[in-house]
Amino acid sequence: IKPYYAKEDADYSQTATSGSTFQKQDVKRDFWQLGVIADWKAKYNDFNFGIGYWHETSRYLPNAAAVVSYQITTTGLNKLGYQFYNEIIGNWAINNPYVKIAYQKGSFKAQAGLKYMAYTYPGQNRYLPISATNNNPKPTPEADMITARKTNAQWLPSAGIGYQFTKNFESYLNYGRGYMRPYSTVENTYIAARSAFLAQGMSLQSILDNWVMESSDNVDLGLIFNSK
Repeated sequence: IKPYYAKEDADYSQTATSGSTFQKQDVKRDFWQLGVIADWKAKYNDFNFGIGYWHETSRYLPNAAAVVSYQITTTGLNKLGYQFYNEIIGNWAINNPYVKIAYQKGSFKAQAGLKYMAYTYPGQNRYLPISATNNNPKPTPEADMITARKTNAQWLPSAGIGYQFTKNFESYLNYGRGYMRPYSTVENTYIAARSAFLAQGMSLQSILDNWVMESSDNVDLGLIFNSK
C-alpha cells in the first residue's frame, strides 16, 4: 500500500495581448493531490495473479486558475481584475481498480488483465469579466456555463501470448485498449464561439454531456531474433 500527497503553490507573471492593448498577468496555481495505490500479488503453480486499486482526489484552491490582469500603459499598470474565474464545487477524483493474471509453462507464456478507469470532474460555476475594460468577475455566474459533476469512464482489457522457439528466437501477440482523458480546452472553444453555440440551443453542459473518454485498440505482433 503506497499513499502519497503532493501540493503546488505557485505564483508567476506573464505578458499577453488583448486586442490592441498589452497586459501583464499575475497567475496563481494552488492545488493538492492525495492518493493511494494498493497492489496485491500472489503465485500458484505456473500462474501469477495481481489485483489492485488506485484512488486519487485533488482540488484547486480557491479556483481553477486565478489570473489577475493589468493593462500596460505609459504611466504604469492599470489593474483590470480577473481575466477568468471558476468557482469549483467539489474535488477531482480518479478511481482505477484492476486485475491481472499471467501464465508461463515451458516456452509458452500468456497474460490477461482488466482495468476500469474513471475520472470524475467537479461541478463548476464560471464567471466572465464585467466588460472588455473591467476584468473583475460579474456578481453571478453565466447560466449557460454552469456545469455539474461528471464522471468519464472506460473498461480497458488487455491480453497477450508469446512463444520462445529457441534461445534466440521468439514471437508474441499483444492486445490492449488505451485511453485519453477528454480535452479541457473545449471550455475556451465554447467561450470564443459562445454566441454561435447559444444560437444552436447548446450550452457548455450539453456539450460535456456528450463527451466520452477517447479510447484506442492496439494490437502488437512481433518477432524477436537475437544474434551475437
